[in-house]
Amino acid sequence: MITRAPVLSAHSPRSREDFWVFEEQLRRWLALKLTTEQRAEVARLQSQMTRLRQINSDVLVLVEELSKGTIEKQLAKSDVELGLEALLRIIRLAEIEPAIWRRIVVPGQLTLHQLHHILQVTMGWTHSHLHQFIIAPGTNQSTYYGEPSPEDEYFHKDDRLVRLAHIAPKKGATFLYEYDFGDSWKHEITVEDISPTPKDEPPYPWCLDGQRACPPEDVGGVSGYVNFLDAWRKRSHPEHQQMRQWVGKHFQPELFSVPQVNAGLALFISLSSKS
Repeated sequence: MITRAPVLSAHSPRSREDFWVFEEQLRRWLALKLTTEQRAEVARLQSQMTRLRQINSDVLVLVEELSKGTIEKQLAKSDVELGLEALLRIIRLAEIEPAIWRRIVVPGQLTLHQLHHILQVTMGWTHSHLHQFIIAPGTNQSTYYGEPSPEDEYFHKDDRLVRLAHIAPKKGATFLYEYDFGDSWKHEITVEDISPTPKDEPPYPWCLDGQRACPPEDVGGVSGYVNFLDAWRKRSHPEHQQMRQWVGKHFQPELFSVPQVNAGLALFISLSSKS
């Protein structure tokens, strides 16, 4: 059985009180005798809190819209024969240890092209490279879906024309999602469960769990990421400072936030509905 995310509302006490607690603490810090550097850090945190408030507000508004069924306008409408089914899927980056993975719920009527965008947000990629879906990889019956072009070596079928439920129709179904043909990040995707969506609960993508941060873009694939982490962690490494500057001070390989991903999904859906 798929566990659904708790329903939020714009009147939820937690949505107001949590921000008030953090903002009050920041105000108290400013009342202290701080160094210039400390004051700058508090100011940075206040700026982030303002952005979080806005994101939280956008998410709550979107949830209200979802409860009215407007998600049907944002995602492709399902075929009658598909019905409304929610697929619980686990996504795992191949050949990476410790594992980088996500567990998400998505509606079966998504096209593969829509799923591509959902995976970009869920994993933490930045829509910077080409992608493809591979069905039955490693066999003589492999089928490739992506964005067709005259220079296409793999003769991709159009991923905008096939729905997720058609290529993964049952529990245990597996396929690959490859992103960035240079770095070749292969995501192993498995359907863990399929459940009917309640009539009063329109389907929408949602992240339930996951571990570890997405690798930086253009890091050089699996082997490049291993070398990057070695340099990033070891102060004695000759490229330590260079790698720290390249990736930015906020990168943490063990960090993953479910709320942050779901805020990103909500924002993506909201923006998609307006385009």
